[in-house]
Parts: sequence; structure tokens; C-alpha cells
Amino acid sequence: LLLLTHVDAGKSKNKNKNKNKSKKPEPPKKPAPKPKKANDVKSETGINKRLSEKLLADLEDDWMEDEEEDPSEEPFKWRRDEKGNRLPPESKAKVEMGFASLKKGLPGNRPKTIAREWVDLLDSTGVKAKAYEVGDNKLLFVCEEGGAACMLKVKNFILLQPEALEFEWNNQKYKPAKSVKKRLE
Repeated sequence: LLLLTHVDAGKSKNKNKNKNKSKKPEPPKKPAPKPKKANDVKSETGINKRLSEKLLADLEDDWMEDEEEDPSEEPFKWRRDEKGNRLPPESKAKVEMGFASLKKGLPGNRPKTIAREWVDLLDSTGVKAKAYEVGDNKLLFVCEEGGAACMLKVKNFILLQPEALEFEWNNQKYKPAKSVKKRLE
């Protein structure tokens, strides 16, 4: 019995020796990294280097230049139609809206009839516009296709009509020319 205990004790001592042999020595601990400053960067070799204030300013200027020259944001430029009239640039949505004010004193259902007649006449010339009655003697015209060029044709057409008092489009009010008024009277 004693012999077995002694042998077991020897085996456990050998196990402890084997455990110590399998462990690799630990490498020395690295010093704590220095806190990074705002303009510290790693170079291609992985070494930290400090950027100069001039280089940082140049980088910021380059970044700002790229931001200003975004091709999706075109500057505002007026266009001209075939007659030389100024047109605003095509809108991204391609939908334009304008309001026609009619002369006062028209019979009750006359604005709806006028809207229908004007849309039919515009359609016969290839101008696709829709008209809606939005108030007493006021019509809303919408061009879903053709953008500003379509609405310019609508405006010019409406200002030639005897029932039109004014046309508002892009926060600008247009009145029929005096020669048109005289001709109609």
C-alpha cells in the first residue's frame, strides 16, 4: 500500500514538471502606447508620424474643393427657348404649376367650362396640361411632362384669352399685354 502511494506521488510530480516544460516563456510586456494627438497618423509602414499643420490645411482645402464641385448639384442657369424667352432650368421633378386668375363676374359654372376648353385647345397643339378649379375664378394648371417649356406655352396661351386677368408662375405674375386687351374690347 505504501508503495502504491509513493509511485502515485512520483507520477504527479512528473506531471507538474511536464506542465512547466510545455509553457513557453512570456514575452516582456510592451510599454503602454502614448496617447494619440489629433494629427498623428500611421504611415504605409505602420509607423506613427505627425502631420504638419500646413499639410492638414491642404487636406482640408482639397476636401472642401471636392465638396463644392459635386456634379449632381448643377449651378442655377437660365435657359432660352426657340423664341429667345428666358426659362428657368429644368426641374428634377419635371412638374410645373401655374395659376390663372379669371375676370370677375363670370357665370357659376363658367370657370370649369373655360378650364376644359383651354385644356382641349392646348392639347390640340401638343401641350399636355391639366387644369383644376381651386377657388372663385382661379384655375391651377399642371404640366407633368415638359417642365418649364410646357408651362411657358400654357402661360402664353392663357394671356391671349379674353377671360384671363393674370397668370402666376414661379412667384411671378404676368398680365395680358395692352395690345391684347384693346383687340379684345
